[in-house]
Amino acid sequence: MRDAQVKTECLERLQKIGHVFGKDKVVLRTLAFGPKHEDFKLLEEMAAALPRGEFQKLGLDANKLRTAFSSLSSSMTELRTEGGGRALTRRNKVVNKEQKVDVSSEKVLGSLGWWIYCFGDLMGKFAFDYRTKQLVAAPLSPDANGLAFFQEPFAEGAERLVYRCTEILVPHQNRSAWYDKGIQTFNKDVMVALRKGLRLVCKEAKDMENLNLGRNFHETFARVQSDAAALAHAFNIKCADVYGRDEWAVSYIPTNLYQVYDVTYKDNVAWVLVEPELDGKFTKWNNNAGAVLRTGPALVSRGDHALGGIVEEDDDADEDGAIDVNDVPQAFSHFSYEYSRGKQLVCDLQGVWNADDGFLLTDPVVHYVSSSGRRHKNGATDKGAEGVKRFFKTHKCGALCKKLLLTERDEASLLR
Repeated sequence: MRDAQVKTECLERLQKIGHVFGKDKVVLRTLAFGPKHEDFKLLEEMAAALPRGEFQKLGLDANKLRTAFSSLSSSMTELRTEGGGRALTRRNKVVNKEQKVDVSSEKVLGSLGWWIYCFGDLMGKFAFDYRTKQLVAAPLSPDANGLAFFQEPFAEGAERLVYRCTEILVPHQNRSAWYDKGIQTFNKDVMVALRKGLRLVCKEAKDMENLNLGRNFHETFARVQSDAAALAHAFNIKCADVYGRDEWAVSYIPTNLYQVYDVTYKDNVAWVLVEPELDGKFTKWNNNAGAVLRTGPALVSRGDHALGGIVEEDDDADEDGAIDVNDVPQAFSHFSYEYSRGKQLVCDLQGVWNADDGFLLTDPVVHYVSSSGRRHKNGATDKGAEGVKRFFKTHKCGALCKKLLLTERDEASLLR
């Protein structure tokens, strides 16, 4: 009776912890160290009480115990980027998701909240060259001579704030009238510019530590997106050979880095990453912690990680080889691992989809499995081998994975 009460209290407390902090944010690992015949059922059930729980039975092997604690230490370090451990200094920026900005207006006015950089204040525009793995100079849109972004962010991610943005044309004859000699730069509150080129969004670091990294912070992202784009290209070729349909094409939108002069930033220089604005319903198909967008009512009750946006479909869709559109990103993540021979896995797949263009994605995470043990090669969100394990812990191969002849994997069958 006492044992049953202890078990109930332990499981109830874990459920309360998950309720307070979010079940997908709590990582619980239980280790059983003792004779093989010992009953460790409670530890196993405690690990199963939360989606990210893990139970490991070690027997009496001291080497396994040492390895387990080493792995636990590594996981604690990785959790810093998921809201714990490292205390980053959040910038004093308020995200307004209900922001009203007239994106149809041809004019951009500093008096309405736009930061305008032109003439000498725009120091350069750069693109990441996937061949040389370096930034190279890139041209502005025709007739453009500057960049403007709205002062107030309208969205945020794990590490970045997102702003409305546009390339601009500022009349050269107004240069002297807008220059403020007192602060040795242009008075942005009185400046007026004309939009040029596509509607854009720009991204800045939302924490001071990353902001102070400047170019390096954004250049890592540009490289990662370039690597993901190359893997997407290989995926599209493979799909075309097996089951070619344009609406299943996966691509990443191009990115550029801009360097601007701004006295409010460290060393008077700001770096921002800029992309075309995506049109359509923004969807997240999976993330870097193993959560997956599921389709079909039969999958809702299984208890594994799931993202929102459940789509009703026929439970027997896989039996006749039918492929749901939401299965394509999951197949791409799986393909990236097989194609790179176990070195990389692209996840955190998010963006928009339409039948003409297929999937237009942004902000990828690429888990890199280093043979030397190097950590976070692709930034703080790169979880390496642990991230790969999390993906395959929840990934269920669908019809497209099978048509592409991708090997069904679990933690025990990962490539070494």
